[in-house]
Amino acid sequence: MPGGWGSFDDDEPSERELLEGANGRTQARFVRTLIRESVRLSSSARSVRTIDPALVCELNRLAMAGLIPTAGQLRPRSDIKIAGSRHAPPGHEQVPDLLKAACDEINAQPNGDALSLAACILWRICWIHPFEDGNGRTARAVSYLVLSERLGLELPGALPIPARIKFAPIAYTRALEAADLAYAQGRLDVTQLEKLLAFYLEAQINEDPPGLPPSA
Repeated sequence: MPGGWGSFDDDEPSERELLEGANGRTQARFVRTLIRESVRLSSSARSVRTIDPALVCELNRLAMAGLIPTAGQLRPRSDIKIAGSRHAPPGHEQVPDLLKAACDEINAQPNGDALSLAACILWRICWIHPFEDGNGRTARAVSYLVLSERLGLELPGALPIPARIKFAPIAYTRALEAADLAYAQGRLDVTQLEKLLAFYLEAQINEDPPGLPPSA
C-alpha cells in the first residue's frame, strides 16, 4: 500500500517472489552442473569452456521464465533504464555484437586470472544490459561460472558469491560504477569488482556469515 510500511518478514511471499526463488534455484543448479562437468575432467584433459551469447541467454531464460515474456531473448528496445544507476545502456541494435565481443574477450584469455576475468564479464554484461530484466542475476551467474571453471573446482560453501553480493548492494553498485567511470575515460579497470569478488570468495570458502566488505 502506498505510504504504508510495506511487507513484514512474516508476510506470505507473493507469487512473483516464489517464482523468482524457484527460478534462481533452477539457474543455480544449471550452473553447478556445468561446473561439475568441467571439474570431472582430468587436469590434463580440462579445457576452458567457451562462453557465448547462447549460454548467457539461457542463464537469463532460466532466471526470468514466467516473469517476463522475453526471458532469454536480447532486448528489442533501447529505452531501458537501470534503477539507481546513471548508466545509459547502449542501443538495442548494438547488443548482439557487444555481447559477442564480451564473450570473445574472455575466451581469448584461457590462462587469464580467474578473479579478473570473472569481474570483467560481470561488469560487462551489466554495462551492456542485454535483457529487459534479470541482467544482474544473469551477469552474476556467468561470473560465478567463469570464476569456478578458471579455478578448476566446485567452490565449497553453502552461501555462494552471487547470493552474498545481495547483502551489500551499495558496495556492489559502487564497484560497477567505478568500472563504468573508468570505461568512460577510456580505461578498463574492474579493480573494485575484483576486490569485492575476492572478499566474497574467501567468505564463501570459510563459511563466514553474510557481511559487508571492507570500506562498504
